[in-house]
Amino acid sequence: MPNTHAAYLADLDPEIGAQMFRVAQKMAEVLRKSGLKCKGVNLFLADGKAAMQDVFHVHLHVFPRFKGGGFGLTLPDDYFTKPPRSKLESAAESIRQSNKALQQMWSNRTAELCRPPEKIRRYIDNVTMWMDLHTIERMR
Repeated sequence: MPNTHAAYLADLDPEIGAQMFRVAQKMAEVLRKSGLKCKGVNLFLADGKAAMQDVFHVHLHVFPRFKGGGFGLTLPDDYFTKPPRSKLESAAESIRQSNKALQQMWSNRTAELCRPPEKIRRYIDNVTMWMDLHTIERMR
């Protein structure tokens, strides 16, 4: 948990966020080597009330996982139904436009951190079934 207060991930200094994930990476390694029941690790960061954030200070949960641990995600029945390409392209364009607007607002240093590398831009351009149609609809 960062010492500097930030209610949301976007409010967090990028270097502090990077450090938070470096600590989580180390914790994952330590948990696996600790002798405790840990065959995997989930990281969970709730960003906003709709994402189940109930403590409005950015923090990252590190969950040790093991077979039969009872942890899981509940997804709607049609979660793996591929949305129409037009919906995916529209969502990708909204993300690109939001990113462009943020780049214009932020300083050159921050904008550089925000500018996605070519690989990410191609991914956004080729969004596939990984995006949940219901989430896209709710984003509008």
